[in-house]
Amino acid sequence: MDISVVVPAYNSSRFIEAALDSVVAQTLAPREIIIIDDGSTDDTFERIQHWQAKTKLNITLLKQANQGVSAARNHGIRNATGNWIALLDADDIWLAEHLTRLAGAVHVYADLIAVFADGVYFDSEKKSKSSPIARVKALRVSEAKQGNKVHRLGAKFFEVLLPGLFFPPSSLIFKREAALKVGLFDESIRASEDREFILRLSRLGQFAFVDQALVKIRIHESNLSHPSNVTKNNYFALRTLNKTLSNAAQLNLSSQEVRLTREELQRVGESLMYSASNDGFKPYSQALTHLIRSPAFSLGVLNPRHMLRALRQSLKS
Repeated sequence: MDISVVVPAYNSSRFIEAALDSVVAQTLAPREIIIIDDGSTDDTFERIQHWQAKTKLNITLLKQANQGVSAARNHGIRNATGNWIALLDADDIWLAEHLTRLAGAVHVYADLIAVFADGVYFDSEKKSKSSPIARVKALRVSEAKQGNKVHRLGAKFFEVLLPGLFFPPSSLIFKREAALKVGLFDESIRASEDREFILRLSRLGQFAFVDQALVKIRIHESNLSHPSNVTKNNYFALRTLNKTLSNAAQLNLSSQEVRLTREELQRVGESLMYSASNDGFKPYSQALTHLIRSPAFSLGVLNPRHMLRALRQSLKS
């Protein structure tokens, strides 16, 4: 199998070289590395050029106006020549056996369209901040395993994806052909785009999980998952779930999966109202207006305590 590594980078000068060094250190060399500078305003592009001059790997360096991680990944996937795509975010690090272990899973189960490994969080001092991220949920939907490490995932994989992507994108490889068939990443979604893409991809074929932490996910203030972004992330999560419901027929969702998607929509709606209420009455009102216009709006998301909290926050400011 030929693996193309796709690395989107935006203002990543502090981290990009460590990420790329981890690709060079792989025990299974990829076919190519495609790096997409997504309109960085720092010296990310120059650092990549400097790093590129020192490596013998096949590098393609692309530059585009800032359009978001989905557009950057899509640009990379379209330019890839490998039949498998490995994602690596510019602030993350692969362990040396990452590609070897994932490729090994493909050799175990020949019908796979995607494989992901586990990961751990770490800070800039390289201190581990967590237990393995994906293991509990992945093993919950395992239907078969080869040895102790490679698990073929079963029919309930879609259900555990609904509340959010439970594994890091940097731990994933997938067939390029399958990604093109489902339409790549939705470039209009700026957060939760990983979940939306994987939800669609999961309907096309079989996934497997490698029960080994092979990726280190860096925690820093610019992460989209940072607590300061919770309200924005809730808006995009609602958009993802509404899109999933709208495409239920094309995705061949069962009645059970449709019901679970609606339940998750209500949960995210409640979360949005809570997070927006912490920002004051205006953000709360905007969130309420957004939910009322949603095709899946339910009165269950309304809680008087959220309104009172929003009023109190506005009075404090």
